[in-house]
Amino acid sequence: MSGRSSKNSRETVNARADIAWRDHRIAELERSQRRLQHLYDISKSLTRFQSFERTVPEVVVLIADTLPLRSAIFILGTGDVPQMITWRGAGENARRLQVAKAHAQKMYGYLIHSRVGLEREEARTLEIQLPPASVREPSEAAKDFVMLPLAVAHGSIFGALQIEGRGALEESDLFFIDAVVNQLAIALDRHATDRSLRASEARLEVANRELREALAREQLMARTDGLTGLNNRRYFFEVAAHEWAVAQRYLLPLALMLFDIDRFKQINDTVGHQMGDEILKRVARVAAERLRGADVLARYGGEEFIVLLPGSTAQQAAVAAESIREAIAADRIEARTGSIVATISVGLADALPEQDTLDQLIQRADRALYRAKAKGRNCTEVDLPVS
Repeated sequence: MSGRSSKNSRETVNARADIAWRDHRIAELERSQRRLQHLYDISKSLTRFQSFERTVPEVVVLIADTLPLRSAIFILGTGDVPQMITWRGAGENARRLQVAKAHAQKMYGYLIHSRVGLEREEARTLEIQLPPASVREPSEAAKDFVMLPLAVAHGSIFGALQIEGRGALEESDLFFIDAVVNQLAIALDRHATDRSLRASEARLEVANRELREALAREQLMARTDGLTGLNNRRYFFEVAAHEWAVAQRYLLPLALMLFDIDRFKQINDTVGHQMGDEILKRVARVAAERLRGADVLARYGGEEFIVLLPGSTAQQAAVAAESIREAIAADRIEARTGSIVATISVGLADALPEQDTLDQLIQRADRALYRAKAKGRNCTEVDLPVS
């Protein structure tokens, strides 16, 4: 009987041991599953990385849900004042957090000054190393503190995570923390790279915009008369050559106007070149206000102006010419010697089908202008084709 009872007792002990072992394995599997889920949640959080201040607290909370922690401290940066985010477990006092912060600062300083340039595989082993005795916290035990560096492929350390467990952390806990730190380091490095790229793109866009604006200014200066702001002679001929070709090809009407300020040399000699410049600017402004957007107005030289009027005959252009002439004659300019009234003489010509050059059209308008001068000035003349 006693032998049978002893056998039954051993079987009972073995059965209980098997149950305990299975329960332990189930608990370990559940814990591993929970860690994997939290690691997945952390990965999702890091894919939405917005900033160190917004994302890191989410990661810390997920770590604390996985491991029994007293505190966690993230440090980012290698400057004089690195950025720090702290977390304190429930029931932990502020004094303990201050101890953790002091320890993190000393450990991080040792890490940065002693371990810059380590390859990532070497840097990963730093969680089990302690700094020399001269930089350890003398009043608190440091055995429960673990610091892991944030580093990427190039080996440069740019931050760290320190955790303080409620008791010694197991090897599986350290593997979990190491996986989190690796992902966080990649996310931070990618975020910094993206931010740097965006900043570079913004600077490039500013530089390109400034270059475009400078180019536009140069192009405007190249085609603009500096005094009146009108097109200059060179640009006029570039546009006129195109309009002339279109008119000749499609047999469209095209008129040309030449006008200059009457007795302009006498005005300059009487009231000075500064007042003469003012008259030139006023004549340019009055003419521009009374022409169509399609018309090409330019300063031809000195006190002479030229206008190309696509789609208009000389008779139609004469209406615009008279409007300009009358407005200028009605504009009185005050000078030291009294009021000045400037007038213009205008010559107009049509483009004829048998003409093959723009110069011939300009010559005919110029002949009409001389006839206006000969008739006493302040009038408009049209060069009509000989029937």
